[in-house]
Amino acid sequence: MSYLVQTYGKSDELYPSDSKRRALVDNMLYFDIGSLYQSISLYFFPQVFAGESPNLDKETSLKDKLCALNAVLERRPFVAGDCLTIADISVVTTLSVPTAFGFSYETYPNVADYIEKVKTALPVYNEVTKSGEDIFAGFVRSKLKT
Repeated sequence: MSYLVQTYGKSDELYPSDSKRRALVDNMLYFDIGSLYQSISLYFFPQVFAGESPNLDKETSLKDKLCALNAVLERRPFVAGDCLTIADISVVTTLSVPTAFGFSYETYPNVADYIEKVKTALPVYNEVTKSGEDIFAGFVRSKLKT
């Protein structure tokens, strides 16, 4: 994503050229792939792909990551500052996975508000992701019923 924005972007808003701002974006991209997505996949995917029961330790780990994200979003409107960046696109995409499992973010109000804020800031979000989310949710439902 960073390559595409650097190569084809008309401005540096999504991926700042300022090193301090870019470092914050990179930090949140690393948090997403190294912590948030990892916790989500370790908790939810074995339930679908291996038929395992939910694992309490993995659920606790996921909740810890969501609490950390909720705290970040208490201090700023987007994960890397005051405006939308590629980190937000990445994080909100990751956060869409648990919803396929019926997971609710109501215990994490800043996260829940953030998801809606990003969707509003990205007018094409639903157009681009809705069909994929629906297909994945249908797949998850079919696997959890068997």
